[in-house]
Amino acid sequence: MIYISTKAQKYFRTLLLSESKGTQITVFIDNVGTVNAEGKVAFFTEKKNSNEDYRIFYYNGFMVYIKTIFLQYLKDSEIDLLEDRLETRLILKAPNIRNRNFGTNSLRLQIEEFIEKKINTELLSHGGKVSLVEISSDGVVKIQFLGGCNGCSMVSLTLKEGVEKKIILSFPEIKSVEDVTNHISGNHSYFS
Repeated sequence: MIYISTKAQKYFRTLLLSESKGTQITVFIDNVGTVNAEGKVAFFTEKKNSNEDYRIFYYNGFMVYIKTIFLQYLKDSEIDLLEDRLETRLILKAPNIRNRNFGTNSLRLQIEEFIEKKINTELLSHGGKVSLVEISSDGVVKIQFLGGCNGCSMVSLTLKEGVEKKIILSFPEIKSVEDVTNHISGNHSYFS
């Protein structure tokens, strides 16, 4: 699946020696299938990730865990080790991580992940959250505001200046974002 150079494999084995028993490697993608996609390599502990669906790849002295949802995006990927006198760096070359042509469900998955990592992280400071409801065939994303965002007097500004701008910038095929929340003001709302 992923070609790992001999030098990079040796480097992984050395790194794993100082980690707790059972620690392995994982390769994953932030913002999969978007212009902002970024491949990453990290340590992996099966106990912490037991309810996820992973495929395991065996290398000389270690294993690499990859979520099945990322497999098609990591096809033809390579990991190499670059060393010079000043630094040692792992390089992940993944030519397919920005690919949007892996089926209709992949756009939904990409937008859900984008919302979770780029939008909800900001809204959590207000006790709020956004959930993807649907993507229409004409490029309209329908979302629901939850928590402190439900009933908040600033929700239309958050929708237009925050959520919609970010989604359209990262997903040019999306034309607009609509709020389908049944807003109810109350103690849960950030601004009543």
